[in-house]
Amino acid sequence: MNRKKSWREIDQGRSTTTPSNQGRFRIHTPGGASSNPKATSGYKSDLNKLFDKGEVPESLKSIVSGISSQSGDAAERQQLLRQARQAETQAEFNVICNQILEKYELPDDQNLLTRMLDHPEESIVQKALEQLVELDGRRPLMKRALLRTRLVTVEQVARDQKTHDLLAFLKERL
Repeated sequence: MNRKKSWREIDQGRSTTTPSNQGRFRIHTPGGASSNPKATSGYKSDLNKLFDKGEVPESLKSIVSGISSQSGDAAERQQLLRQARQAETQAEFNVICNQILEKYELPDDQNLLTRMLDHPEESIVQKALEQLVELDGRRPLMKRALLRTRLVTVEQVARDQKTHDLLAFLKERL
């Protein structure tokens, strides 16, 4: 007589893992590093030359040249963002925001964007609102209550219709 299998037995039958590798993931990458050990060892030796001796191998020159040209700009941007986060007065913050916007795009930092809503130039407030809408499309915004109160404040002082439209759209999403 056939006996019915328990749910545990059914689940074990579905499982493709064996007790020896249970809890571990095996990732199969066709044509990956595991299929060509010579390529892996060559790549590792090139990286060792780069980091240990400071020599840039031919295989990595294109990568390193792209990074070195961007690293100065990225470091300056990070420095400006750090200064903006540490700014104690709104006037100091506004000056740093202007410097950031002269050279770079707005960051995806919700705290900075929320603080930018108090900027005296309405065009910068609009850019911050647009970035907040985009950010909300990618992931839910945090500190919604604080953001709602800021939006009410901005709505009271805003003059441009585009700003009011962005405010209405963002309020609706919150």
